Amino acid sequence: MMKKAIKKLLAALLAVAMLCAMAVPAFAVSNTHTLTINGTTSGHTYEAYQVFAGKLAENGVLSDITFGTGVDGAALLADTSLPSELRGKGSAAELASALVGKENDSDLLNEFAKVISTHLATVTGISAGNGTTYTISGLADGYYFIKDATTVNLPNGATYSRYMLNIVADASIAAKDTSVTLTKEIKHNESDTWGTVGDNQIGDTVYFRTISTVPNTKGYSSYTYEIHDKMDSQITSNVVSGNTNNVVAIHIGTAEGTELPSNYYTVTATGNDFTITVDVKAAQEANLVSAGDKLYTTFSGVLNENALVAPTGHQDNKAWLKYSNNPNDTSSTGETPESVVHDWTFQINVTKVDGTTKAALKGAQFVLSKNGNLKVADMLGENDTLTNTTDLIKLVKSGDTYTIARTSTDTTFVMTTPENGAISIKGLDDATEYYLYEIVAPSCYNSLTAPIKVFVTTRADADYSEAGHTLSEVKVTVNGSVSDTSFNVENNLGTTLPSTGGMGTTLFYVVGGGPVGGAQPLFCGGGGGLMVAAIVLLVTKKRMENK
Repeated sequence: MMKKAIKKLLAALLAVAMLCAMAVPAFAVSNTHTLTINGTTSGHTYEAYQVFAGKLAENGVLSDITFGTGVDGAALLADTSLPSELRGKGSAAELASALVGKENDSDLLNEFAKVISTHLATVTGISAGNGTTYTISGLADGYYFIKDATTVNLPNGATYSRYMLNIVADASIAAKDTSVTLTKEIKHNESDTWGTVGDNQIGDTVYFRTISTVPNTKGYSSYTYEIHDKMDSQITSNVVSGNTNNVVAIHIGTAEGTELPSNYYTVTATGNDFTITVDVKAAQEANLVSAGDKLYTTFSGVLNENALVAPTGHQDNKAWLKYSNNPNDTSSTGETPESVVHDWTFQINVTKVDGTTKAALKGAQFVLSKNGNLKVADMLGENDTLTNTTDLIKLVKSGDTYTIARTSTDTTFVMTTPENGAISIKGLDDATEYYLYEIVAPSCYNSLTAPIKVFVTTRADADYSEAGHTLSEVKVTVNGSVSDTSFNVENNLGTTLPSTGGMGTTLFYVVGGGPVGGAQPLFCGGGGGLMVAAIVLLVTKKRMENK
């Protein structure tokens, strides 16, 4: 009997011991904990404040709840700005009980966190680390408010994290900051590709776009998202306030993606500067965009007569994004770095010379076209005046420089070589065939029988620097031969035929000396003075013979 009783007692004690062993983990006294914050950028400082204290079970349940040292509990309970579901509670336990079952990162919890931020007391722990991972150690059991307490300027594109609430048990959480970016691109018209560099003829429409990221606007009562753009004065912006000409368009996800309705953004322009303000928060709430999406914003300008020409100059277009960077302070904003693209245009220098002596020739008249099948005879009327300008390129004359016109009314089509035979033509595109037609040759010289084909080349984009703001080399192909941007156009003398009318022509030619040193024959191109001298000499000789 005694043995059976002892056995029963031992069995009972063993059962109790097993129950105790099973119960211990659920209510084990925890040591301190470490909170790890991931997915953030460098330069942050995080602070932890204990909102609720208690006993933490392994299953994450907090019991025996009181207010922690990190918050003024009485002030928190009395705050009428609490969400309605949390008002009127008489203790920390009642307030905590009202939070049970609420979804993590819900609007309710985010509003609760904002109210807590106004009643903070003693900071419990401060983060260590300066990279993408931060830790806060030595935290007792409890429910904590985590604040991004960064006081230094964040890197461009970075944001402050939203307030976070988390129960602590050696936990890892993700920071609620969200970085933004903006990249500027220009369309290369010949290849129909986008990048850092473009090139155009004066008067061409130049197409630009920005690619920016959509932030997570959760936790923000309002969100600033402004695309700023500034064009050089050599490019005339087509963007107008109100976007009444529909130049600006925004596509979601890809360049060909769904277009964002125009009521979600506004355009404000002052000259070449403009701002596109996008209501990304409203667009997210309408499920039109999601955090992390790309916005492709396109617009354009026109390369004008003030364009700087290669290789010494180019046109810049820069853009940046101004954005909200602190969900806890909507007045706080940051800016991305400027993203810059470059547009180039080109110049050729033409000198008219004698085909034999290479001496300069004045008085040659040229026109410019992209059509290589025109006929000079169809262009000219009486007295070799230009009457038909079909397919000819308008030019603006300044000295001996002719710039391709955009809209100027002070234009011409005809370029005339001066005494030194040299003219310059500015504002040409590369990889484009141009044709110089000689409509009038220098006096006594044969006209060219075919147009001169000119093709500017940079040997592809390899000649641009990676950033696109320098150019290593520009060449010109003239009638199939590679040349520098300065080249000669040759004319040959016409043929002087004999006359049956006596010796006058021969005499004039001899007295005039013919084409000396490659200059135009004096009796044709300005030799009238010597022709008169020859006549005087002949008359004098006759008189002497009569005597």
